[in-house]
Amino acid sequence: MKSFALFVLLAFSAPVVAQKNVTPVSASSVTGISLPAGSKKDSRFISVAATDILLGIETNKVKASLSGTEVLMLPAAVPGGFNKDSLSLKLKAKGWSIVPVTDDERYSWLYKEKRTVISYFNADSKSTLLYFANAILPEVQKPEEKISPAGHASQESPAGHASLASPASLSTSSTPSTISTPSTPSTPSTPPTSTASKASTAYFFSSTNFDDGWKGTERSDWVEVVKGNITVLLHYPNPAAGTPSYDYTAVTSNAWNILVAGRYSNLQNFSVLTGAVAYEPAYFGTGDVTDNASGKRMFVALFRKGETGWIEIICPDRNAFVQAFGIDINKPDYYTDSSMWDPLSKLSWYNRFAVAPADLTGKWTNNYSGMLQYVNVYTGANAGMNTHSSSQTFEFEAGGNYKWEISVASGFVGSIKFQNAKSSGVATHPNNWQIHFSDLEGKPKTYNAYFSCIKGARILWLEDTSYPTEFTGYGRM
Repeated sequence: MKSFALFVLLAFSAPVVAQKNVTPVSASSVTGISLPAGSKKDSRFISVAATDILLGIETNKVKASLSGTEVLMLPAAVPGGFNKDSLSLKLKAKGWSIVPVTDDERYSWLYKEKRTVISYFNADSKSTLLYFANAILPEVQKPEEKISPAGHASQESPAGHASLASPASLSTSSTPSTISTPSTPSTPSTPPTSTASKASTAYFFSSTNFDDGWKGTERSDWVEVVKGNITVLLHYPNPAAGTPSYDYTAVTSNAWNILVAGRYSNLQNFSVLTGAVAYEPAYFGTGDVTDNASGKRMFVALFRKGETGWIEIICPDRNAFVQAFGIDINKPDYYTDSSMWDPLSKLSWYNRFAVAPADLTGKWTNNYSGMLQYVNVYTGANAGMNTHSSSQTFEFEAGGNYKWEISVASGFVGSIKFQNAKSSGVATHPNNWQIHFSDLEGKPKTYNAYFSCIKGARILWLEDTSYPTEFTGYGRM
């Protein structure tokens, strides 16, 4: 039978045969709304796991974790039946506020009191799918604030936030010339030096002196990177700053209000790039401000592209920014080549700190999962689902001993195969940027290693020096 593979995200479009873990349901346990007759809840592990992947498309953007995932299958859409409007009315009747995701309205963020829920709704002539999950957001806002990941605040901006004028065209009278750009995002040939931490962090290294003149220091809400008279703030992920969309003005203005405006006053000449043709949108806003702490006038730029996170560049004036990064502020427009932003994108690379042996004590893990749904090429009927998930764990003891384990599950649903490998040994440190393992998969291995900072925690990044292609991130359990 000929078949072809479809990506996991629509894996549950085909009807599911009722079984002990697919049961009739009359109401949603997550939101409390009533459901039409004939609705079913799918509690099978593989269904819930696939739904977590689907919902993760949005929640991963704001670093939210999921709990209580609910997979609901409603009767097929018919005229006058349950639809998106019905769902909205039921949610509002239960006291939920609804914020649709701008670039994909199948997703919505729901808010009620102190709860946040991510939802997914898709209906066609064959099935109606409704997914809910509690979204646990990082603790980055005050408890009394209710700010949605989409950037919609339910309260006034904090005192001191400058009001944003309508975006104007970007302009400067200076002629740009590049005098300094950050180093390329790869392991330095000469490892940077790191400074022992102060009481503000539990990790041994809290600052790094890079060999191109930049110095990075861990702070509570960002990594501060300084070179000469330029300061760069690599902001930690903040759900209130919103998620990317192609509404450049709204996204950039909201992030400015959340991340930047509270520390400045007297905003003038605020401008936002209205977008360029690119797979990964670049968000770029600039303005002249007064620093509330020092009283000095300065030029501030806010930037984000792809996975850089929000980057704030603080310069004495507009000309200093142009001179440092080689970006002619007159030129960005709809047809700007994406390579123009490389000097700013590379700034995110400076969120890295050396690894001391004592910092590793404990368990670090990395999880991956995905699947393919197969559909008959002639009939469109379900032809099976192929899944893959893996979990890799390092557990370090205080004396340098470690245990390593990887578990893999893969195959078609109903005949999934499980594999497992373990090893243990002694971890040593050739330098502050590498870890040598005496035994991984039956042989010694050396990994490049560094920490990056997020709010209240760190991520351990490892790269096998035998196959230096990319780093893999591990979180402490």
